[in-house]
Amino acid sequence: MAKMRIYDIARSMQEKLPDIKSKDVVKLLQENGFEAKSAQSVIEDDAIGFLLKHFNKVVAQKAATIVNGQPTVGGLKIIDFTAEELVSIICDNYRREDFKLTNNDIEIPTYLERDLQFEFEKLKQYGLISQYVYYISGFWEISILPSILSYFQDKEKAMNQEQKTNSYTNIFNGDVSDIQIQQGTKDS
Repeated sequence: MAKMRIYDIARSMQEKLPDIKSKDVVKLLQENGFEAKSAQSVIEDDAIGFLLKHFNKVVAQKAATIVNGQPTVGGLKIIDFTAEELVSIICDNYRREDFKLTNNDIEIPTYLERDLQFEFEKLKQYGLISQYVYYISGFWEISILPSILSYFQDKEKAMNQEQKTNSYTNIFNGDVSDIQIQQGTKDS
């Protein structure tokens, strides 16, 4: 049976959600029927599991805010800059044939490691990985989808198609009431 102090859990959660305070964790536990008097209180498996599940939902909601705000070009959701950096690292270092990666397969830069669970959640919501496991200890495993390996080619193709579509758009400025316009193709 695992036991942890609330302040230890709060500190590990702060890596992913910097606004979380020990007193917030105590209050959350109390509101949900768990015995917690202070940040020094020791909690057991059921409370630890509740907190992990709760904070995973918070991470998923935070990720959805970013993912849903990204543009779609040519049917492809364009991923945010930080997620693109992680995808680039994954693609550059992927050497296996089973579509799985762990922390032993690639080295993640320190600036991405801090928010890795959050970044994995975004990649899952973008449809580039099917699942991930992230442990407080820093061990992780992801199952990538083939679309992650072709993301940059797909993005370039979508952007080129969008640019090609937009090049046929005529823009008129000013009064054009006395001008006759003939619609045609680019070569006519």
